[in-house]
Amino acid sequence: MVIDLAGTLKPGDGVVFDAGKPEGKEEGGRVYEVRRKTGHGGKATQHAIRNAGYAEIHFGHGDIDFNRVHAGDKLWKTSDPELDRHLRQSLRATHQNSSGRLKWKSMVRLESR
Repeated sequence: MVIDLAGTLKPGDGVVFDAGKPEGKEEGGRVYEVRRKTGHGGKATQHAIRNAGYAEIHFGHGDIDFNRVHAGDKLWKTSDPELDRHLRQSLRATHQNSSGRLKWKSMVRLESR
């Protein structure tokens, strides 16, 4: 599957296809392989591709029902194991109290459009 990449994507990231029907089941899964599209096939990478323009993404065999994915569907990144690991390490290092528990504060800003 070829997508126009607007952000960073790498093997292991979780994604979901948004068909614009939030009430329905969405197709998604973990990215298995990413190839930069160069017009000459492209090269597989085990590293992130950032804002590369067109990239070819692959999933595990049978992970995605491509009959449910259509041209124009948006692709959202739903998880990034590398970022999750980094955040957990940072939180442990900076917010651990004497009991060994993590202190957690969160602030969310909601805007209406």
